Amino acid sequence: NFHQTVSLGSNLTICSGASISLVLGASLATSYSWLPSGATTPSIVITLSGSYSVTVQDAKGCIAKDSIHVYVKGVNPVPGFVAPNSCFGSSTNFMDVSTLSSGNITGWSWTFGDGTPITTGIPNPSHSYSVAGTYTATLTVTSDSGCSVTIQKIDTVNSKPTALFNYPSLRCSG
Repeated sequence: NFHQTVSLGSNLTICSGASISLVLGASLATSYSWLPSGATTPSIVITLSGSYSVTVQDAKGCIAKDSIHVYVKGVNPVPGFVAPNSCFGSSTNFMDVSTLSSGNITGWSWTFGDGTPITTGIPNPSHSYSVAGTYTATLTVTSDSGCSVTIQKIDTVNSKPTALFNYPSLRCSG
């Protein structure tokens, strides 16, 4: 029975901007109607706490409906960081530039793409790479409401330049 296989799942606690969709029956649904928004998409983005329901129809014309209560616990941070290119043998100074519209960022978790252990609790770490190359650095920031978002950026560690110069032989006169 189609109406028994459609479910939004249990009530949820999420961060503003997260989406909800069917956890069961989505592959059978051919049309959607969400309340209170009136959206007709397979998922909707949630920004406010409240009750949400969806009415779906399958290819045979059967209709099913489910409801869920969603509690929005906070706002997701907007992650960002700066990692200037560096030379091998020098530290790369990472700088968190994440923002949050409401509340505070209270957690930072960094990986530097070279297999070293995760660095946590530091907004602006310094890291030394053991080999020149291109690395994917990752920052996960967490707000005081427990909302977290991850961003990745490429960090380039250049080889040390080699100085090549010639000097003429000195001739002393006299």
